[in-house]
Amino acid sequence: MKLLKKHVSFLVLFLLTTYSVFGKNNIASYFHLRYTSIKNTENYFSIRRFILFGKSNLLKNTTLSWRFIYQHNNKMSTDDHIYLQHCYLDVNISSALNFRLGQFKPPFGWERFVSDFKIIGVERSLVIDRLIPIGSIAPSFARDYGIKLFGILKKPLLSYEFAATTGNGANRDLTLKNGPLVAGRLTLTKTLSNSGINKPWRLIAQLACSYRKDQDINFTRQLPGEEDYLQHYRGKDKRINASLNLERGTSQIAAEYIHAQFTPKEQSKADLVANGLSCQLSHFFHPNIQAVLKYEFFNPNNKITTAHDVSLLTLGINYCFNHQDGRLMLNYIYKTEEENKSSDHIFIIQLQYFLFRR
Repeated sequence: MKLLKKHVSFLVLFLLTTYSVFGKNNIASYFHLRYTSIKNTENYFSIRRFILFGKSNLLKNTTLSWRFIYQHNNKMSTDDHIYLQHCYLDVNISSALNFRLGQFKPPFGWERFVSDFKIIGVERSLVIDRLIPIGSIAPSFARDYGIKLFGILKKPLLSYEFAATTGNGANRDLTLKNGPLVAGRLTLTKTLSNSGINKPWRLIAQLACSYRKDQDINFTRQLPGEEDYLQHYRGKDKRINASLNLERGTSQIAAEYIHAQFTPKEQSKADLVANGLSCQLSHFFHPNIQAVLKYEFFNPNNKITTAHDVSLLTLGINYCFNHQDGRLMLNYIYKTEEENKSSDHIFIIQLQYFLFRR
C-alpha cells in the first residue's frame, strides 16, 4: 500500500506539473533551508520544506489547486518523502455560494491559513500545530478529504466557511470511522475609521468551531503526556478557535486562542480539556527589515501541570530581498517548561527563496 501511494504521488506530480508548465496556468516553487541550534543538545541543517505548487483554470468557474512538499533531516516521520499536501477543485457559483472538493485544510485556525512563505516566524504557533482538528496527525499536513461550502454573507464584511471531511487526515487510510469531522468559521473583515490617521487599521476577526466522533484515532502527538488516554481514542472532540488580526501599513498585531475538549466514550474516564494562546507583533522598521515579537503557551491538560505545559518567547529579524518573497530569517526562541521551570535556548536561521514563478 505504501509503495502504491508513492507511485501515485509521483504520477500525480508529473501530470500536474506537465499540465501547468505547458498550459496557461500558474506554477511556482520555493524552499526553506534551515540551521537549528538547541543549546547543549544538538545542531543540524535541514530542508524544512521544498515546495512545488500550482493553480489551473479548468473551466470558466472552476479552478484546480495543488501543492507538493519534500522535507529532509527535520527529525520528523515525513522526512525524505514526497507528499501531496493539497489538491482540490473550487467551483465558483456566486459570491454567496461556492464549493471546494478534494484534499484541503478544514476551516479552523487563522495562522494555519497564512502561507508558510508569509508567516512572520520560522514556524507556526505550537497551539496551532497541536490543537487544530487535523494538527500533528502525520502525514496529513493539516489537510483532510472532503467538501467545503464558502461565500460572502454580507459584502464586504462577513464571510463563512463550512466543511465536512473524513476526520482521519490526508495521506492516510481513507475511512469514515473517525468522522465525519465538521468545521465552520465566520470571518469579519473591516477597515476601521482612520480618524485623521494616514493609514487606517484593517481588522480580521474569526470565530471557528469543530466537532468529530472518533472510533480509533491517535491524538498523542497533539497532546503529549497523555499516551495511555489517547493512543486509540474513542469518543468525541470539540474545539473552539477565536482570532484577532490588526494590520496597518507595515505593522501587524495578531492573537489567537484554541480550546479543545475530549469526551471519551468510556464513562469511567473524565473529559480532558486542552488550550493554548498565541500573540504576535511585527513591524518593518526598514523597507527590507522586519522585527518580530511572539509569545505563546500550550497546556495539553488543564487538570495537571507537566513538562509538556510550555511557554515560548520568540524574538526575530527577517531580511527581505529580491522583491520575490526572498527572506533570511533569524529567530531566537526561549522555551520554558512550566512544571520544573527548566528552559531551552533555540536559535534558528532560515533562508527562503523562490526558484521560479509563472
